Amino acid sequence: MKRFTPLGGGFCYFASSDGKNLHLKVDSEELFGILSATEGADRTKINAEVAELAAKFGEKAPAWKALSEKLTAGELAETAA
Repeated sequence: MKRFTPLGGGFCYFASSDGKNLHLKVDSEELFGILSATEGADRTKINAEVAELAAKFGEKAPAWKALSEKLTAGELAETAA
């Protein structure tokens, strides 16, 4: 199941684990906070989906690429700690 529905203008719908669809800006701290709090297999799936969206929309919507890099950097910091 895909968790993200990309929208124009740097926004997306995100299907949260509690079944709600959140309308968020891709480069918002709120979305990053939700994603970075996710753990385990869900985190792996989210990272893969964000990387896929970054590859697909990176030129048109650089916020996806920035989010992917930010999640990867956060994950690296967690493993180093």
